[in-house]
Formats: sequence, C-alpha cells, structure tokens
Amino acid sequence: MTITGATTPIVVRLCLDGYGNTYNCENVTVQLTSSAYVTNYNIGTISLCSVDSTTGTLSNSCTTAASGFTLPRRIVLNSAGTLAYVVNETSGSNGGIRLCQVNATTGLLTSCVQTAAFTAASDIVFSSSGTRAYVTDVSAGTISLCSVDTTTGALSGCTSILSTSVPQASGIVLNPAGTIAYYSLAGTADTITYCSVNPSTGLLSGCLTTGSGFSDPEAVTLNASGTYAYISNNTAGTISVCSVDPTTGALSACTDTSNLFSGRGGVEFNASGTLAYFPSFNTDLVYQCNVNPSTGLLSGCVNSGGATFANPSGLAFLNY
Repeated sequence: MTITGATTPIVVRLCLDGYGNTYNCENVTVQLTSSAYVTNYNIGTISLCSVDSTTGTLSNSCTTAASGFTLPRRIVLNSAGTLAYVVNETSGSNGGIRLCQVNATTGLLTSCVQTAAFTAASDIVFSSSGTRAYVTDVSAGTISLCSVDTTTGALSGCTSILSTSVPQASGIVLNPAGTIAYYSLAGTADTITYCSVNPSTGLLSGCLTTGSGFSDPEAVTLNASGTYAYISNNTAGTISVCSVDPTTGALSACTDTSNLFSGRGGVEFNASGTLAYFPSFNTDLVYQCNVNPSTGLLSGCVNSGGATFANPSGLAFLNY
C-alpha cells in the first residue's frame, strides 16, 4: 500500500477473510514521518530534518540529504513528494535546475542531474497540472517557461517569456487557480509584479506592479487559499503580508509582520496553514511563526531548531 498527500495521522481499516460471510477487521492508525529540506547555500548541501508533529519544530539531528550543488537557492518538491528540484544560482554542470529522486524510505535525495541550464536561476514554480514550470533568473532578469515530463519530471524546451526592465527577477508564485503569476524584483527595484496566465499557452501578459513598502523583495509566497501574500524583504529584514483582491489579484494593505528575516529565502507553510517558516540566511537559522487565520499576520516567531545550517535559503516540507 502506498499513501501520498497525507499530513496528519490516518486510520486504515484492514479486513481479512473469515469463515462464511464474516470478516476479521481492525483499525490501524498510521503516522507518516514529516520532514523538512533546507538548502545550505554556501556549502552546496541539502539538510534533511524530521519535524515534530506536535510542536512543528525541526529535529536537532538533521542529516545531509544530498551534496555537490553550487549555490543552491531553492528546493521544491513535486506534488507526490517523489522528486525534488534544486535551484542553483550559478551556471555549469552543478548549476541551473537539478532534478533528484526522493528515497521513499529514507527521504534522501539521489541520482541528482541537471535538467535545465540557466545563468543564475533563483526560483521555480509549477502549474497545478504539473506540466509547466516557470523559472526566474536573477542575473539575466528573465522568466522562462519549461515543459515538464509527467513521467520523469524532466524539464525541456525552457524559453524566456518575459524579460524585466530591471534584472534580479527573484521569486515567483502562482495563485491557487493558476490564473495569475506574481514575481519579485530584488535589488533596487523593490517591486512585486502580477501577470495574467494564458491557460492554453502558459504565457504571461498584462503585467502590473502591485503592493507597496517592499525593500529588496527576495521572494513572494501565497497562503493555500490565496488570500494573503508574504514577501520577504532582504534589506529591511522583514516579512510583509498583503491582502489579495479575490477578483483582480492585486495586493493591498501590506504590513510588516516579522523583523527576523535576514537574507535570501521565502515563507513556507505547514499543510493546515497554522504555522509559517522562513530561513534566515545571515543567522543560519530557520524560524517558525504562528499564523493568525483572520489577519494573516505572523506572531510568536522563534528558532525552529534543526542542526546548524550554513546560509539557509530554501525550504520545503514532505508530508507536513
């Protein structure tokens, strides 16, 4: 039996044939192991930490899931949790997007190979169908659209579909419906832009800047319902939370909700949306915060534990 997508304990009812028309049945509670992957930017490794199902903290006994990367900036898992995409902010054989297999038993990353080359890739996001991927290049200032092989997960045909007037295209995210793409321009541009997504071609159009008060925005993330956007501000060292207009997708009422962010990386959530996490590049920590369901604001942010990271910049969860 293979179970995917479960993030809380589930009950499996097992029944065996008995005598006559009866069955021998019993309920078994299954607790899936929750894990966190953290990219160590400066030493080119990925840390694998177990996650406490009660407190949400990361284990202090993290292991190395994979090594040999060059400036790994992000890590993203496919929906089944069987593949990991590591975004490397450099070119060459260890750069670009590297595709790894996730060991179903240990969680370790194996057979990592380059699946798309970029000058300095910074983020990747997938369409809900899993057939398209968007990649930002922080050096070239481009957003590329790639086809995704639904069997192997490999990327192909990556083509630049948008070139920003200011380089440093950093983070990118799609709304839950896949109709709007948001991307951040780091450096001095200090903007978040949103675009319409063509459902047939995946191309972006009608791009406009939105929201305000950003300071070298490193990444942009939406909560599961798409009602709030979270922007990590590198220069200010804050996380901004903005309301998302349900009709237009525009951002408004942007407010700083944490002053613990430092460096690269973006906000990630547990499956229930009650906890938010973000890496702090310059302090070698990962923080976890409570999420107010009514306002989207973060509170009670503390060090989530984990082994000593080395400039963490990317974070992804498995079964959590």
